[in-house]
Amino acid sequence: PWLVTTVLPQAPDITLVRDNTVLGSCAGPGEVELFSDPGDQGETYLGTAQCDDGAPHEFSVSVALPSDRFVTAIYTDTSDQSSGFSVPRPIPYEP
Repeated sequence: PWLVTTVLPQAPDITLVRDNTVLGSCAGPGEVELFSDPGDQGETYLGTAQCDDGAPHEFSVSVALPSDRFVTAIYTDTSDQSSGFSVPRPIPYEP
């Protein structure tokens, strides 16, 4: 019998949420989808950003950010494998 294992990519890291801008990093080149939610999932789609090819792989996107919610993200690599949701970050978030 065959044993198939799939290792999902690491979720993106949101490093800043401020003034309608979301910054972060991801495991490699690919795409990041951003969401807002009152918790830790993806209730409302906000937009998409590309993770660059440089090291570290970073993304930046300008989106309208609702107040009193959290931003989460999902990363999809160039092989179309998607991560789980990132750690939710409050709006605004400046570590």
